[in-house]
Amino acid sequence: MSTFELYRYQLLPASQQQQDLFQTMLSADQIRERKNEFLDAVLGEHLHFRHRGLEIKHKVELHDGPWFMFKIGAHKSIDRDTADFRRERIESWPNITVIVHNDSDTQIIAISKNIKAFSSTKIVAKLFEHALTSALRSYGLTVQIREQFEKHNFWSIIDNYSGKIARVKFEMVAPNMANISRTLKIDFKQLNRDSNCQKVNLELEALPGATLEIKPDNELVDGCVEYASLGGGDIAIKIRGIKKEIRTSTTVKSVEVDEIFIKCPDDKLLSIIKQIL
Repeated sequence: MSTFELYRYQLLPASQQQQDLFQTMLSADQIRERKNEFLDAVLGEHLHFRHRGLEIKHKVELHDGPWFMFKIGAHKSIDRDTADFRRERIESWPNITVIVHNDSDTQIIAISKNIKAFSSTKIVAKLFEHALTSALRSYGLTVQIREQFEKHNFWSIIDNYSGKIARVKFEMVAPNMANISRTLKIDFKQLNRDSNCQKVNLELEALPGATLEIKPDNELVDGCVEYASLGGGDIAIKIRGIKKEIRTSTTVKSVEVDEIFIKCPDDKLLSIIKQIL
């Protein structure tokens, strides 16, 4: 089986003021309305990927409406021993598949795992975020890409460390998708419009000698957990007695695709991914 890990991207205007784009003044609302159109144009252009000095190549394998399929390869060198007892170096381009669903109600990126190319899909997500940030600047947009995770993972941690939770910090991207922000009990969308903030941190902390008591029936907390799990942010949990915080971003939601389909023509693979997502 081949594993694809799932991420969500948010597109937000770089400013709440009118911006001069393409010899036309556009309001923040007009940019919001056209955000996926602008991203579509960027994805079809030549993006520049950089990672620790490695040479990285990419190719748009398929573009079908709001769906894009990329191949991204990293230049590697492999040393091997030959039959005549010599050592030789050969060039290799291990690669991964990235599928983007650029629909305004979805905005999902699925990244295949291949440690021969990249040690984690998070590295690829960051590559995409950096490349898109540069490309979208001329369209008056910013982009944030965050992992999706299973909501029950958070509550499992809370249950496992009951009586030891010192702090819970929600690091959330200001939303621009109504279908994933409806559970929020704080109007981050309006806060973004009023102040142009792209990120919001909500920190719950107990005083020394006490611990947090967090329950799923708390609508404010559960709404933040739901939003973060859908790709709206990350949650950091501090446990008393444990130095390092536990982060929900370490458990990325994934889907499995049979290896036989990975070797299929690109249009068939994309059709299978569409059904899964």
